[in-house]
Amino acid sequence: NKVLRFSARMVPVKGRPLWDPRDAQRRFIISFFLLDGKLSIFEPRQVNSGIPGGKFLERIKVKKEGEDGYLTDQDLQIGKVVPIFARHWELLDADNNTCKYMEAH
Repeated sequence: NKVLRFSARMVPVKGRPLWDPRDAQRRFIISFFLLDGKLSIFEPRQVNSGIPGGKFLERIKVKKEGEDGYLTDQDLQIGKVVPIFARHWELLDADNNTCKYMEAH
């Protein structure tokens, strides 16, 4: 029942700018559930941001962009940019348990 948790932000990539300039300042928690290979995205509430925060993406399996198959734990690494449903996410950091898991695998 391990869950890998990463802090992340939306980033523009060539040909795909951010939908709203404020998106660059937003921070998210991406959780990857090892049990079933599903992923969820949560946005912590930021006071006076004008954005309520909360659940951004319901727990779901995410297909790899331009490839067969689904995202796995091997696709998620700190510093990597991961495409998830037409948005690109830079993984900024991970919690201690996630770091330990990644070192072991």
